[in-house]
Amino acid sequence: MPEIKIEYPNSCAFKYFQPARDLYLQYTTRQCWSLKRNVQVDGGDTHPSDANNKFPLFIYSYQNQDHPEVELQVQKAVKVLASGRDGRLLSWQKETSLGIEDTSGELRADTRPQWSLFYYPAIGVPMNDPSSGLDIVSTKPDPISQETVDAIQKGIENIWWDVDEFGTISFFKVPDDGARNQERKMKDDAAWKKWVDSTGPQYERPTGASVGRSPTLRYDDDEPEKGGKCLLQ
Repeated sequence: MPEIKIEYPNSCAFKYFQPARDLYLQYTTRQCWSLKRNVQVDGGDTHPSDANNKFPLFIYSYQNQDHPEVELQVQKAVKVLASGRDGRLLSWQKETSLGIEDTSGELRADTRPQWSLFYYPAIGVPMNDPSSGLDIVSTKPDPISQETVDAIQKGIENIWWDVDEFGTISFFKVPDDGARNQERKMKDDAAWKKWVDSTGPQYERPTGASVGRSPTLRYDDDEPEKGGKCLLQ
């Protein structure tokens, strides 16, 4: 795996943004996530900012170990020290300046999960502040590979001696037990419906041989046909 370059925190600007999609917390050094599970950064317009809010809301949602309720934690800003893709390309894929190409030179979508390394420095508080530290987040809830985690750790170690504020780097895995899967599915379905409504019926669930779906295929949320058809004479 190529070496991962980590940006120095003192040369990395704070970012104020709301992710376009949910980001799932995989590993962290922040003690505020101890005894938490199913932690994610809520993307899209889950928590839209009001007109008086200067910056978009950057909000983590999570569950405590022994409670099903989803709770929220607001972050004002974050430093993104690195980002990349998890996993290796397949044998028929090649990375070019234009994107991922197959053996025929045709561009293909890169379906590998994206990861980012977030840094929350301790500002005006003691170094043992439980909310300061590093988060590794991914665009998919599935665990990222140990190879990627090791490469991120190695990249941090390459600058660790020059960055006193990091302290001792010790990542721990944040558990995801699937308790929020239904919530995530409902959100994905709503986002899909919103996209279909905005693009028009010509893009709605294509069928046919070109996409491998039967023209008679029906989905659970399809509108029932008006009027009945008698199949038996």
